[in-house]
Amino acid sequence: MYIERINSIIEDIYKCSSHEENWQPTLRSVAECVGATGAAIVPTDHSNKELRFSSSEDRVSDLLYYEHWWRYNPYKTYCPDKLEGDVSDIEFISDDEMKRHPFYQDFLRKFDRGRMCRFGFAEPCGPGFSFSVQRALNAEPETPDERRVRGILARHIARSLSLSAEIGKTRLLAGGFADLCHRLQCGAALLRGDGGVVLVNQKLGNMLGDGVDYINGRIICGNRDNQSRLDALLKDTASGEVQLGHKGFIVLNCPSGQNLIVRVVRLPRDGMFHVHETRQSAMLLLAYKTGSNEPDVSAALRPLGLTAAEIRLAQKVGSGASPKDAAKSLGISDQYARSMLKVIFRKLNIASQSQLSTLVSGLSALGEV
Repeated sequence: MYIERINSIIEDIYKCSSHEENWQPTLRSVAECVGATGAAIVPTDHSNKELRFSSSEDRVSDLLYYEHWWRYNPYKTYCPDKLEGDVSDIEFISDDEMKRHPFYQDFLRKFDRGRMCRFGFAEPCGPGFSFSVQRALNAEPETPDERRVRGILARHIARSLSLSAEIGKTRLLAGGFADLCHRLQCGAALLRGDGGVVLVNQKLGNMLGDGVDYINGRIICGNRDNQSRLDALLKDTASGEVQLGHKGFIVLNCPSGQNLIVRVVRLPRDGMFHVHETRQSAMLLLAYKTGSNEPDVSAALRPLGLTAAEIRLAQKVGSGASPKDAAKSLGISDQYARSMLKVIFRKLNIASQSQLSTLVSGLSALGEV
């Protein structure tokens, strides 16, 4: 029966990762399981308000602790350098010292609590915290079995808090990225480092179905050559080696003839969020359908030194039109268009039409952000 109770508490601990309101009753169950009257998750940085959880229904003790008494916590006085692992105050403070210590006599005693036991965690990629339990005033010291169970539950609490942090980052990302996607003029998707799709905006959704689709959480191409080039682009971008290959973009041939220009950029590992528990980098995929309405990026190209005529040609060719077709639509000769393109390339410090396409699609993506 005792094992079943522990397993039930562990299950509740992990439920708290997505429902933080459950920490109070769960910590109360944890405290009862190890013979204590109270339990709390206490951030190493007392000002961190997002990592404060307690079993207490009367929050007065918590308010008093974070407003004043945290300064006199005996763990800070007697073992300030021991941030990790299991420590009990019976190891460093005697009964006589407790009777003279203001933290025990002027604070804990008001709430009928005596000795404390603590399990500390110092996360290299997250905030440090400790899991603390308080025993009843004048209660017997913690037994070896209670200490062992407390250590087991403490480690599960640490894992649940880490999971909660990842869930919170993902939720923040989902809301923020969804808003960003709606503002983009091009198709966009957020991908995990393994190429799995996290989010797709509506513009990209409207482009799919023309030889390229979204199936089982991944972007899939009907053409093997397209798929091979897309897989290579994603792999190189995730590994950070994209500069050695196709420079971050490819053109996918579609049956309609309106090809898809795809660019992928890797988001920084140390950004404000991660989308996978292994902390692999996320990637942002930007897509532009050739032959569709041209984006107006003249305001962005003008400061780069292009004339009005050069801007019109750059937008045509950058949107997927060939120099010949662009020249025809602009009413200029093919030869003049190619000469003008060389000037455009020199002014923009690029060397090819594909790089111009990447520049125009990138500027159009940022145009309405």
